[in-house]
Amino acid sequence: MKKSARKEDPIILACAAVLALGIGGWVVKSTMDFSKESSDALLPPLADPEVTETPAGTALMHTTELKAAVDAGNFPKWATTESAGRDRGFLVSTPLVFKGTAGQGEVLDLDKEQPMLRPPIPNAWLTKHRLQSNYANVGQLDPDGDKFTNEEEYLWGEKLGEEFDPNNSTSHPPYYYKLVFDRLVSDPYVVEFRMVAEPNDYSLKHPDSVNRREKWTYYGNRNKIGNKFPDRENSAKNRFQVEKLNEGKPKVITLLDLSRQPPHPKAKADIINGQSFDFGDVYALMGYAKNTNDALKLELLEESPATLDGLEDFTLRLVEVDPQNAVIEFTNKSTNETMKLTFPQGEAIKP
Repeated sequence: MKKSARKEDPIILACAAVLALGIGGWVVKSTMDFSKESSDALLPPLADPEVTETPAGTALMHTTELKAAVDAGNFPKWATTESAGRDRGFLVSTPLVFKGTAGQGEVLDLDKEQPMLRPPIPNAWLTKHRLQSNYANVGQLDPDGDKFTNEEEYLWGEKLGEEFDPNNSTSHPPYYYKLVFDRLVSDPYVVEFRMVAEPNDYSLKHPDSVNRREKWTYYGNRNKIGNKFPDRENSAKNRFQVEKLNEGKPKVITLLDLSRQPPHPKAKADIINGQSFDFGDVYALMGYAKNTNDALKLELLEESPATLDGLEDFTLRLVEVDPQNAVIEFTNKSTNETMKLTFPQGEAIKP
């Protein structure tokens, strides 16, 4: 049986439609009013902010720069003047480190020159070469194993006007800066000249009071000038030769030491009658830091025969030496350029 429609149904539907339209209109009007109120309540634009010399002011300035970058659609890399020589990316934080102990210390910005974290090495040099700046002894470390510490590579670089890489074993100062003057050694060998019977007969004596076996006396005659004689008794090796014996007074004999070549100061000596000359060796022992098993012996004013790894490109000559200092001349074999360095006894040479 089919149910018949009631007379009041159309009226109910009409009322519902009117109510729905009313609610919808109220919602639309409320939304428009809220949007207008929100627009009126917006903060002023940041186009021309008031920047002050405070952390908040600096942050506001950076916010303005960021907004401009976003509006332009790109994110450039900002490079500060103290960013260790490289651009610092947009999302890369400032390199902050803490220096000190718990409860006492300060936070340092490695992008700034001062204060220095590990003096005398600049902050920029530490970050550029990615050194372990969190270690207090970073200056004394040698990450590339070339026998030069980080501090030495920086200081010698400043001194020589070069850039050395502490992480590259082929980049370092010249190895002659690792020489250390150990001690002065003197081995006296005194020769005495005396006229026995003028004008012809004379004697040359080596009065060695320490080693009696080495003591000898050579008797010569003017007619035999030019003869060679040994450096000790019963030796088959000739060391000395008489070049001349003068006629005047006092008598002076010129004696050649055949074991040396000019310009060695002891290659030739003029000895006055009744006096003596020391032909003994005088040299300095130089410790070599690259290989502690090697030692370099340099005789006074004589070139070193040593060709140690790292020094093979140079000729070394001991110019002056005393118990406190040794002066060494270095000559580059390929360029013939020379330089002199003074080595204090027992100390490594410093920049």
